[in-house]
Amino acid sequence: LEVQDLEDELEGLDTRIAKLEEEVAAFEKDISDRKNSNKEAEIAIAKYKEQQNNVRNNREFESISKEIEYQELEIKLNEKRSKESKAKIAHKKEILDGAKERREMRATDLAE
Repeated sequence: LEVQDLEDELEGLDTRIAKLEEEVAAFEKDISDRKNSNKEAEIAIAKYKEQQNNVRNNREFESISKEIEYQELEIKLNEKRSKESKAKIAHKKEILDGAKERREMRATDLAE
């Protein structure tokens, strides 16, 4: 009965480790996507600033200024969320390390 319990716990830990690794990968992909989004926003800002030089009236200028402001806010938001994701990754990796350690201990117990 005790052997079966250890085997079940090992299986549960394997599942947990796989799930944690998937979550870490998802956060890393999210960070990568945000970096790409920032690059796109920077390109848009450069385009809008060039358009500002060729405006015909004040309304056009204001409209383009708002677009630039929006893109800058988008970059800041992406940076903030990237930092949050990095913190979550660090936390998940701590949990993951603990789960791997526990799995090794249980595997050793089972082998004995």
